[in-house]
Amino acid sequence: MFIVCSTDSVGDLANGKGIEMHINLQIERFLRKHNMAATKFGRLAASDPRLVLDMRNGRELRPAMVARLELFMDGHCANQSSAVAA
Repeated sequence: MFIVCSTDSVGDLANGKGIEMHINLQIERFLRKHNMAATKFGRLAASDPRLVLDMRNGRELRPAMVARLELFMDGHCANQSSAVAA
């Protein structure tokens, strides 16, 4: 389920801006929740320590990179859950 900020216009959604906003928020929440530095996230998720910093400055991601980042975050959360359960 995608939640898009109410400030996005329909035109922005059609151009993929809503999805960009979603992944940006998702990453920022992930960083806070896991107390992870932006550079560490970028290095682990995409081998690019400047990824999050560039995204904060307007870098737009391709769909394949968005999928890769979401997969990393899902996998990281799953690993954290299994480590706690063990």
